[in-house]
Amino acid sequence: MSMIVAAEIIYPFGEQNLECIYASQFLSWKNEYQNRVYCKGVGVVEMGEYKLKAIIQ
Repeated sequence: MSMIVAAEIIYPFGEQNLECIYASQFLSWKNEYQNRVYCKGVGVVEMGEYKLKAIIQ
């Protein structure tokens, strides 16, 4: 895998604003890129079409 960090962002999560990075990660086993958002203290909050809010609600 390889990753290209495209931007630093603020990700709204409930009443919090998390410090995050937006990245495009190359998945060698699929031979494609997938967009991901990683947040400080949390980890992955978005991966492809999946979002943390949708998973925990």
